[in-house]
Amino acid sequence: MRKLHVGIIDLVTKNPTRALYARVMHANLAGIMAQIVASWCEQEGHDVTFVCYTGFEDLVDELPSDVDLVIIGAFTQAAQLSYALSNLFRSRGAVTALGGPHARCYPQDAQKYFDYVLGFTNRTIVADLLKDLSQHRPKGVHLCAKEQPQSLPGVRERWKFIEQTLEKAPFFKIVPMLGSIGCPYSCSFCIDSSVPFQALDLDVIKEDLRFLRTKYKRPHVGWHDPNFGIRFDEILDAIEEAVPPNTIDFISESTLAVLTEPHMKRLKKNGLAAVLPGIESLQANFVLGLDGDQGAEPFELTKLFLDSSPTAFPAYSLLSAFGQAAPLNLEYQRSGRVLPVPFHLLNNNHAMNVKPLHYSWSEFYDRVIDLSEHSFSWSATLKRLRAVKSTIPRLLNVVRARSSEGVGRIKYYKTLRAKLDTDLELRRFFEGQTRELPSFFVDRIKHDLGALWDWLPDGALYHDSHAYLRDSQKATATG
Repeated sequence: MRKLHVGIIDLVTKNPTRALYARVMHANLAGIMAQIVASWCEQEGHDVTFVCYTGFEDLVDELPSDVDLVIIGAFTQAAQLSYALSNLFRSRGAVTALGGPHARCYPQDAQKYFDYVLGFTNRTIVADLLKDLSQHRPKGVHLCAKEQPQSLPGVRERWKFIEQTLEKAPFFKIVPMLGSIGCPYSCSFCIDSSVPFQALDLDVIKEDLRFLRTKYKRPHVGWHDPNFGIRFDEILDAIEEAVPPNTIDFISESTLAVLTEPHMKRLKKNGLAAVLPGIESLQANFVLGLDGDQGAEPFELTKLFLDSSPTAFPAYSLLSAFGQAAPLNLEYQRSGRVLPVPFHLLNNNHAMNVKPLHYSWSEFYDRVIDLSEHSFSWSATLKRLRAVKSTIPRLLNVVRARSSEGVGRIKYYKTLRAKLDTDLELRRFFEGQTRELPSFFVDRIKHDLGALWDWLPDGALYHDSHAYLRDSQKATATG
């Protein structure tokens, strides 16, 4: 097999930006799987050009024009951007592949625009793709392993890709790590609910932690586990064996069931800087518009919680159903409540694609705006600043509240709310009376894509919002 020139693009964001939060954090939000695939491609003997797109690069210029294969990792909000990039690189003769959350959630749609769409991906899948490297058009091939990989390249193996990405982070650099994949729980609303829990090799984790202390005086590590610390003693024993106490700052996600008082003390002793959700330097995650919500009470209770817990930074998400990400999405589709909102706006905030059960759209957005203004006011921001002692969470809390994540979203919500009263086209779409996209959405996407708008394939703004349900019904009929 000849040596290939492979381009790997990790789309952290969906459009160019100059936002302060993006400047500080986007490089720190890089995915692990794109780095892993890049490592596997090199191990198979190929040349790799790796790009993490944070919104400050010129994507077209970052990759050379003579790549044989382009593999893109994307969340659903970057789907339209990834479709345009695929079309561009196909026009230059490259074969294209899509991985990441969008490929898992909407494989049927992605197959229209990529030669390969990757579900669960291991080294064998990547090796087979590199050997085949065929154009598959008009419909791409869906490649999916039966289960998650048993082992993954660690930080040392991925270092060249980590390092070039973190060079873009101006203030502090968070190294992405994994202690486990999958989840032991079976929540119907979660993308990891059907992925069996699997702890990763503790010896690799220990070696990686030791390695990081040769690179940074005091490393910052972000654990990307869906639920860090499920096997609490095992992972904490490994950390304590690998490095002296409180010499690395850790950030993690975890379930409240894990965060008992003894566990929190042990985590703090070993350098825990922030936990989502948690107790100390906390981000509290809220989903607005759930079917159990009704009237003012959920929003007013959220305000009360924030006033009573000044260390908590509120991370609000609007109820969204991402294709086949979760079993619960089938119920939303069966009831006809899922709207074909363009992927570009599906980031849990810019558009909600599930019609609220107990609110009109106007009432819902009025309450979201009121809650957001309460949460991200200067008084609330200063109260959190005084309450939180750790430097990194204090800085992030201020940046998030006063930039695009806080006041920026309030501005957007107010614009959208006003248009619900004045823009009949938008209102009819939200009420499910038409599938024709409102110009408010189309204009925003066109603006964000810039020069790449001309490369967006015909029909790529639309998708079948009930594809998961149709495939499930077909499987039942043939099973």
